[in-house]
Amino acid sequence: MGANSPWAKNTKFGNRTINARAETVATKPAFRTAFRRRRVLIPASGYFEWRAEASGKQPYCIQPVDEPLLVFAGLYEHWQDQQGEGIDSCTIIVTDADPSIATIHNRMPLCLAPAQFDAWLDPDLQDPTPLQALIDQTPPPALQAYPVTRQMNTSRYDHPDAIAPLT
Repeated sequence: MGANSPWAKNTKFGNRTINARAETVATKPAFRTAFRRRRVLIPASGYFEWRAEASGKQPYCIQPVDEPLLVFAGLYEHWQDQQGEGIDSCTIIVTDADPSIATIHNRMPLCLAPAQFDAWLDPDLQDPTPLQALIDQTPPPALQAYPVTRQMNTSRYDHPDAIAPLT
């Protein structure tokens, strides 16, 4: 194990820690060191969420209305496993969903505005109090959500029509 304090001691656990809850990220042992020292911005043109329906899980594509990209608040780690293999990982901070998408999922990525980027990335800002205030004062962006093909229910599905609205 390297000098860092990774949230995942192995890759199987790491795959289950893709999200860090905004309300506990500063205090949860798995994330608190990265929250203070290793923050990152994660740009995305959108993301997917699934809603349980009587006919099965329906995927939705969620994208910004007014901007070309969303920028998620994230954390990263780099560490070495017991065999000395380097492992890089990141997590996205999630918060309560905006009412516009809460019927699809109760959580959503914390999206930062350009005016917040410098503070989020500032390596000298390691006090969790102003960082938590930044999270708490971040309004959600305007989002649109629409259903997409159920082929998205397979993790191997990688095709341009993944973001095409169902007709």
